[in-house]
Formats: sequence, C-alpha cells, structure tokens
Amino acid sequence: MSQPSIPIALPGRRRNDTGVSEAELAEVHRRTSEEGLCVLGLRFSEDLISPGARFEALKERLKDGFRVIELDSSCGNSDRFRRRAHSVLTAEVREEPRNGATRARDEVAAFLHERLDAGR
Repeated sequence: MSQPSIPIALPGRRRNDTGVSEAELAEVHRRTSEEGLCVLGLRFSEDLISPGARFEALKERLKDGFRVIELDSSCGNSDRFRRRAHSVLTAEVREEPRNGATRARDEVAAFLHERLDAGR
C-alpha cells in the first residue's frame, strides 16, 4: 500500500480506518502470522490524506507483518519534500540527485522481487 488515502481521513475515528473489513483484516493477520506474508506501507510523515493513525492501526494489528517506509516531509527535511507531499512512488521520485522517494521505490522493487522469487 502506497500512501493509502481511502477511506477519506476525517477527524476522529476515521483517521485510523484501514479501509479493510474486519474479515479481510483477520485473514491478512492470519497470513502474516502463519504464512510469512508481509504488507509494505509507504507514506510521508506529514501526509494528512494518508494519516499516520491508519498505519499505527495496521501495525498494531499486523505486528511484524506490516513493514513501514515513512519518508520525512517535515519542514526542513533533507530531501526537500513538500510538507503536503503525498505520491511516494511517482511525483516525489528524483533520480538526480537521488532522494528518499527514489530509495523507497528501489526498496519496493526489491521487496517484490524477493516475494515473487520466493513463490517460485
């Protein structure tokens, strides 16, 4: 999941709404626990559209089965991401000079290769 923004993060309880039914989340939890499945989540630290509370809820539920890549978009961050940065794998990727989004893209590719190769 890359910067999941649905359901829209309204104030209150919806900020940690994962957008997944309880039955689906229970199955993902079972598979992370029993089958070694891993969910990879990406977001910018200050992204209000993809709130940190959503990732915290997933981490609480999936434990080590949820791996987070969070890029610093706070004021003055070293990669000069806008505070409202949202698109981790597209709009914010810069090849020259390489930035955190480019490295995150590389991590996602490596993660997919590892998981796909393991399934052969």
